[in-house]
Amino acid sequence: MNAKFEARLQKRYGDLSGSLQSAADFITENPIDAATRPLRHVSGESGISPAAFSRLARALDYEDFAELREELRVKISDRVNRFADRAEQLHHDHSAQNAHFIDAHLAACQSNLQTLVRDIDRDALDVAVDRISVARKVLLLGALGSTGVVEYLSYLANFCAENWMMASRMGASLGGGLPDLMSATF
Repeated sequence: MNAKFEARLQKRYGDLSGSLQSAADFITENPIDAATRPLRHVSGESGISPAAFSRLARALDYEDFAELREELRVKISDRVNRFADRAEQLHHDHSAQNAHFIDAHLAACQSNLQTLVRDIDRDALDVAVDRISVARKVLLLGALGSTGVVEYLSYLANFCAENWMMASRMGASLGGGLPDLMSATF
C-alpha cells in the first residue's frame, strides 16, 4: 500500500462515515484491485456504491478517485518493478560470477534492511508495538506471498510470547482458523 494513502487514511479514518470506512477498508484489503480495475468493478466486488469511493477520495484530499487510484498504481508498479529488477540483478551477478552467491545475497539483504530503516514510519511502528505489547491475543494472518513469512513469524513468536497465534496455517482458509481463535480467547 502507498504510505501517502495510508497516512491520509490513518489521519482521517475516525471522521469518515460508515460507508466511507467500508470503502477505505476494501481499498486497504484489495489495493491491486482498487488500482487496476474499473470503479464499477470495484463497486460490484465490494458491494459499495461508486459514489462512496469518489467521496472517500475527496475526503482524503484527492481530486477524485482516479487520482487516488493512480497513486496506488504508481506505488504498486514501483514496488513490483524494483523487486523484479533487483531479483534479475542478483541472478545476473551470480551467473556472471561477479559475486559469490552468498556475497550477492548478503548485499541484497543489507540493502533491503537499509531501505526499511529509511522508509519506515517510526511513529506508527511505536504505536503498533505499544498496542501489541498489551494485547491479550495477537492474531497473525498471512495471505498469498506473505503466508510463509507470517508462518515463520508465528513460529518465532512462540519462543517468547504465548499470546501470538496464526489465524490459518499452510494456506487453510481464514474461516477454518476462526474456531481455534474463538476457543483461545475465551
